[in-house]
Amino acid sequence: MKLQIHTEEALEIIKLGEMDPAEVMKYNKDHDEDVLSVMKGVIGLYAGELITAATEAKVQLDLSYETIKNIPSALTMLYTKQHKWGYNDQRNKIVTCRTLAAYMNLLIINNFELENIEAFSRAFANANGASKPDLWADHMILKLDNQRNSDMLPYVWDGANRVPLQIDNGFMIDITPIVEGYKNITGDNLVDEGLTNMIITYGPPSDEVKEFLKSLRK
Repeated sequence: MKLQIHTEEALEIIKLGEMDPAEVMKYNKDHDEDVLSVMKGVIGLYAGELITAATEAKVQLDLSYETIKNIPSALTMLYTKQHKWGYNDQRNKIVTCRTLAAYMNLLIINNFELENIEAFSRAFANANGASKPDLWADHMILKLDNQRNSDMLPYVWDGANRVPLQIDNGFMIDITPIVEGYKNITGDNLVDEGLTNMIITYGPPSDEVKEFLKSLRK
C-alpha cells in the first residue's frame, strides 16, 4: 500500500515508525532530552502498527481522507492481534486508543501545513504509578500549530469511556469528542469522511451489544 504523504514532517514520523527495536532504543537514548523527537518516534511507531493492521485486514489506510472509513476494520484487527499476544483488556484498550490517536495526529500533520509542532512533558502526582492513558507514555502531550487542546489522544480516550455499555471482549468508541476536537483543530468534519462510532472486539459481539446497536439505528 502506497502512503499518500504530503509533508516533510509526516515523512519523518513515518520513517521513525519503521525503526526496529534496537534502533528505537538507540534513538530514544540519543534524544532523551528532546521531548518532541521522542514524541515523533512514539507517534510513528503507533501509527505504523495501525497501517500494518489495515493491510492485514485487507483494507487501505494511507493517510488520506478517502480511507478514513477503514479505521474501524484496522483497529479491530490490531485489537485482536494484541489480545492474541496476551495483552490484558485494559492494556489492549489503552494501546488501541493511543494507536488511533497517533494516526489522527499524523493525519493532521500530513494534510495541513502547520506552523509548528511542539511536545511537552507533563509531570503529575501519582504515588501508585498508575497509567495516564490520555498522555503519551503517561507524561507527554502534543501541541499542533500553536493551538491549545490540539492533541487527539485526550479526545480518543474520552470517546472510549463515554458509553456505559459493558463489552466483555472489547469496548466502544463514541466518536463525538474526536469529531469535535478534529474540527476545532482543522475545520474538517470527520463524519463527512465516513468515520462512525466503533465497537472494537476480539470476537463476535454479544447479544447485548447487538441490541444496543439496533437501538442506535432507530
